[in-house]
Amino acid sequence: MSASLLKALESVKTNRGIDNGSALHCALCCGFTPLHLQTFFHAALCGLLKKRRILLRQGMYGDLLGSLLKLLSEDVSVEFSVVAMEWEDFDPRLGLRSFAGWSTANHDDILDSVRAKVALFSDCLDRLTAKTNVVISLPSTPFLPLHYSARRRSSCWEGSLKREISLLPEHLLPLKNFRLLNHELLSSNSAYVSRYSAESHLAYGFPYSLDYAEVLARELALLALSPQPLKGVVVDLDETLWKGILGEDGIAGVSWDLDHNSHIHGVFQSFLQSLSGAGVLVAVASKNDPSLVEELFSKRNMLLRRDSIFPLFAGWGRKSASIRKILEAWNIGADAIVFVDDSALEVEEVRTELPEVRSFLFPSGKPDAVLDLISTLRDLFGKDSITAEDSIRLRSLMQREEIAIVSASGGDGYEELLRCNQPDVTLRLVPCEGDSRAFELLNKTNQFNMNGVRCTETEWRALCERKNGFVVVASYEDRFGPLGKIAVIAGFLDGARATLSHWVMSCRAFGRRIEHLMLGYLFEKYLITDICLEYAPTERNAPFRDFAMEFGAVMKEEGMVIDRVSFSSRCPALYHDIRETFE
Repeated sequence: MSASLLKALESVKTNRGIDNGSALHCALCCGFTPLHLQTFFHAALCGLLKKRRILLRQGMYGDLLGSLLKLLSEDVSVEFSVVAMEWEDFDPRLGLRSFAGWSTANHDDILDSVRAKVALFSDCLDRLTAKTNVVISLPSTPFLPLHYSARRRSSCWEGSLKREISLLPEHLLPLKNFRLLNHELLSSNSAYVSRYSAESHLAYGFPYSLDYAEVLARELALLALSPQPLKGVVVDLDETLWKGILGEDGIAGVSWDLDHNSHIHGVFQSFLQSLSGAGVLVAVASKNDPSLVEELFSKRNMLLRRDSIFPLFAGWGRKSASIRKILEAWNIGADAIVFVDDSALEVEEVRTELPEVRSFLFPSGKPDAVLDLISTLRDLFGKDSITAEDSIRLRSLMQREEIAIVSASGGDGYEELLRCNQPDVTLRLVPCEGDSRAFELLNKTNQFNMNGVRCTETEWRALCERKNGFVVVASYEDRFGPLGKIAVIAGFLDGARATLSHWVMSCRAFGRRIEHLMLGYLFEKYLITDICLEYAPTERNAPFRDFAMEFGAVMKEEGMVIDRVSFSSRCPALYHDIRETFE
């Protein structure tokens, strides 16, 4: 037994001993014996969710369609269903364990059978997405030599069969609850070459090699859970964004084009610009003359635009010090960013001083390695869609810095800024189907976060459907522009008290007294005398604790309690125009 399988089995065994009352229910369905795929998949989920128990259901051997129909018919809630398909799920004659059907006379019948099965699977998966999240993997084992032509030549029959199966997820791809595994990603892994094991398939009904089962399981787990994307990237300049040393070669001496054999630097710039367009924050930390850097950006047409970079730190101090300033400007944690530099010494310095930052060496002069780096970063920053908030994130952070400067100056300047800022807040009462942006905020906000509690999509829907419950989402706009949806409160009413189970606010909204407005809104709307906050300290939510203590929050057994009288007497002036809507 391999070391990786032993480790996976141990991880699953440990997970079964967890009893914290918050288990994740999910399903793994396949027509073959799940065997090692199930073990590796379970272990991968354990690694991603750490101290949460995983309850994994399996389908019926030899009947993938029946397993899916059973999931549909049962009144059992699962967070997601993972479906691993193989050729024989569409017709047994396409599998090694069947003797029938290799005659050329059966080719048309096999094709008809596949078309019919595709239609059944398509309908079943469509209905299943209305009930839960669905992740599927199309057949990935080698296609058996069923045709009379040589393998090197693709036959019309084989092409038609594969095309029918490839069309199965076509109408499902736009659905929010559906995800299709990209097999191109798997094929770049060395385990893909030896993915099939005829010996295992015949002996145990399990078609995969051990190495491939581990890779497939990990990718399916990542696709099912969709880890939160990172928020920002900090990059060096010399030999990273361009080839050459700006201080030595001058503005005209650095390059990022084919003529100077430096085109790959331009490719990296283009990639960073695309990340910026998707809402990823891009900053620069470089040992350079700041005036010379700014002059280069003004005189050369770089693919990464200057207005896409915030902040830009050029100087002679340590890179870790610059990154700390960048984190302060972005108001996010070190574990939410990536640092890229061509100097191994600089990368190691950042790894030593800021171990939570994911630091990468830029392989200058090695185009293949740069493309590998870009692929890795794409996975770290990848998201399902781009929201309106993504498009305004950079501008809102710049505005926040302006407000912070005025606030630090003291006097009446800050109060006058807030009064004249024309703040407009829209409070949306979220319906039972929930709000995807609000769900995203709950699972990625750290500093103004009441207790750090995350939730799955199923738990989020349950939160929105809670009896006597409420979910309020705040959107903000002022004369500088919109911030989009920036805060979420979820709780329930019990007589004259409201208990808040979740409360988060984006760091981009700090300093605008939105948190004060939301508390006041709850007191007024529900005519309550006090609010109980289910507060729990985390490594980063000191800003939330400080805010609560500002209003005389009292620690009790049930949580932090703020009464209406204390809040009213301590609340500063609020200048917002408020609109209430129901989605």
